[in-house]
Amino acid sequence: MNNLLISPLSKPWDIQYVTRGKEKIKFAVYRPSDQVSRFLVLINGRNEFIEKYSYVVDDLNLPDDCGLITWDHRGQGGSTGQTSHCETFDTYIDDAKAVLESANPHGLPYVILGHSMGGLVSVYGIIKGHLKPDFLLLSAPFLGMPEKPLPHFVARPLAETLVSMGLGNRYVRHKGALKKEVFLGNQKTHSRQMFERMKSSPYPAKSVTYAWVRAAFMTLDQVHLEENIRHFKTPTHIIAGDKETVVDLESIQTWIHKLQELNPGKQFELTVLRGAKHELLSEAKYYYDQTLVIIKNTLQEWLHPRSI
Repeated sequence: MNNLLISPLSKPWDIQYVTRGKEKIKFAVYRPSDQVSRFLVLINGRNEFIEKYSYVVDDLNLPDDCGLITWDHRGQGGSTGQTSHCETFDTYIDDAKAVLESANPHGLPYVILGHSMGGLVSVYGIIKGHLKPDFLLLSAPFLGMPEKPLPHFVARPLAETLVSMGLGNRYVRHKGALKKEVFLGNQKTHSRQMFERMKSSPYPAKSVTYAWVRAAFMTLDQVHLEENIRHFKTPTHIIAGDKETVVDLESIQTWIHKLQELNPGKQFELTVLRGAKHELLSEAKYYYDQTLVIIKNTLQEWLHPRSI
């Protein structure tokens, strides 16, 4: 596996930018051939960037008719803006809509693969009606705020207070930056190689701002609202590890079970990988391979639906 964190992307990748207000959002389109008729849309997580998952395209062995679209959220990677900061997650949704309109102007069908914060952006975007995938794959989605470093009853009112005082762009004071972490006991992966690869990122990781925390709580409220769950019809498969600590695993289970309860007969699945941590696309081979199988099976089913 090449370290594409610092190496240029190969020829099939087309790097472009879309302007959103004062910010420029960097996005990439991978076209394996001139016959692309559908896309896998990869919506990555916080502090992530296009090149981090470039190897996944090769490992998925996408067919010639399936391209891939991905981008750097504002404030991370090659996009401009304050790192890990937003006043509302609607900003991320508007950025996503703008990227897809530019990268997929003919409105070709697509499947979304959303990881971590990208999972929350994906679900919220579907609820808002701005994202309309044929299928939704979620890897360790951020569907619940963890209780650490601060419990909810402290974190939420603190964030709301600081935002109201005009201090929302200040960063939460905890370990945050990946460069300070060590492999032993890390929350993200069992693979030392992938852990070091993530640490070699040219884009330093930062903690979130208090405005981001407030916006995340507000978005999570909408995602877990019963009315929104009842009207959520996009077939969904969630993959998560039972050693998950970066996002709240119980909230993931609650959300998918509520989907199944309120939408009987619809295709909503949850696969919990025993022993896996948060970075399922950067995990040890045993867990990574299981994740790839689920993604490949979904794409195959999309191309050749089973008759019922």
